[in-house]
Amino acid sequence: MAVIAERQWAWMLYADDSRLVLCVVCGSVALYEVAIELRTDEVEAFRAGGEAAVDRLARRVSDEPRNYWARRIQGFNDELGVHEATANWRSQH
Repeated sequence: MAVIAERQWAWMLYADDSRLVLCVVCGSVALYEVAIELRTDEVEAFRAGGEAAVDRLARRVSDEPRNYWARRIQGFNDELGVHEATANWRSQH
């Protein structure tokens, strides 16, 4: 697991061998994260458009998080390697 891109206070994009996971900061008064695994079309958009494509998706998730509720990965931050990947990213950026 590794962080491959970030917009501070907006989103982080994680990658492992089999998936890309986008963690988006949502809310206004109370902040929370919604983590979703990118679908094939979203991965292709990222590969073609880079971080701008992730920004657009993250904005949609942040604006309407309930539309992504069925896709959210509950407990993503507790998955093996996520804390280490985040700490490693933070130490380098």
